[in-house]
Amino acid sequence: MTSPMPNALVRPWYARLPNILSWKFANRGVFQTAYKRLFIVAVMCDMATQAALEGVRAGFPGYDTRTDNLSLIGQGRGLVQGETETPSHFGQRLVLWIQTAKMLGSDLGLAAQLCEWLGNRPMVRIWSRKGQCVTVAGAASVSSVSNGIATITGLSGMVGSVLRPGMLFLFDAANPGNNGLFRIVSYLSTSSVTIANANAVAGDTANGSIGWGTWSYVAGGLNWDGTSNPERANSWWDNWVVVYPTEFATQPAINTGNRTGVIPSTDPRRQQGVGHACSRTQVDTVNGLIRTWKGQHAVVRLIVWSYDATLFDPANPSASGNPNGLWGRGSFWGSCPSGTVGSGVGLWPSRNRTCRYWVPPSA
Repeated sequence: MTSPMPNALVRPWYARLPNILSWKFANRGVFQTAYKRLFIVAVMCDMATQAALEGVRAGFPGYDTRTDNLSLIGQGRGLVQGETETPSHFGQRLVLWIQTAKMLGSDLGLAAQLCEWLGNRPMVRIWSRKGQCVTVAGAASVSSVSNGIATITGLSGMVGSVLRPGMLFLFDAANPGNNGLFRIVSYLSTSSVTIANANAVAGDTANGSIGWGTWSYVAGGLNWDGTSNPERANSWWDNWVVVYPTEFATQPAINTGNRTGVIPSTDPRRQQGVGHACSRTQVDTVNGLIRTWKGQHAVVRLIVWSYDATLFDPANPSASGNPNGLWGRGSFWGSCPSGTVGSGVGLWPSRNRTCRYWVPPSA
């Protein structure tokens, strides 16, 4: 007799009854009723045992093929399955949750979680007021390995004079030897470097989607709100999260009328809309990840969703369209700023209108 229960750990009691009791006992008419009752009790014991076993197994992601337990395990470990992340990949992240938890409260940990969750695995940058910038993205590859030196491709912004302390963090590689924090040996191009990694393995099956992170420093940082909020000059705990490319479409403009003191309809930037085509769940998830993974001392002033690869680049902090000191507020009252089509005194936007902005609850 075989058990209908899947993944049974032990031989069920109802299958053991014929071996425990004599067949004569089971087949004698006077004892058949008692045997049937014992059989029912054995089945109930088997059901309780199986429920207990499955309850224990449910706490171990990847133990079997079930996936309905992953979201609940993730809640207990501070992890959220990505919008396009497969259950098997999320299960692997859940197994490594202790290593991941070591990055709680760091810019690197927050940027990595946002990159993992967003469906297009974008580049996530976290800028501090003092000029430190952590960059995380998810498109690296281990292209070759020779004598403990691995060549990593699929990167961006690899400029030795900006990257400090010259380290590269790799995660989500299929081969465990390719994950970790490594010293950059040489800069082959802005998208490729070599690192020192004695355990590196070339041809990783996750090539093209390996996550990577770096640290950059720009003296003085970007001028986010030096003009609009000079009182924040010493607020070293302020951070800005920048995401590029953005998966959310922009909503159309709601007011195309030309009025004095606002962006006129002849300005093409006006037509790019006032918001994002995203759901409440997506907003809550992003805010939740920030609340969970940022340092308790940190304040995230803005989440900036960029559509321009040239903006917010540590290698080019003076690029046109970067913060101009007025980004502490969404608008200002005054004369039409230079570079804007329009005239007169009125309420003018103070931020780059090609981007979109979310203000998280912690701001």
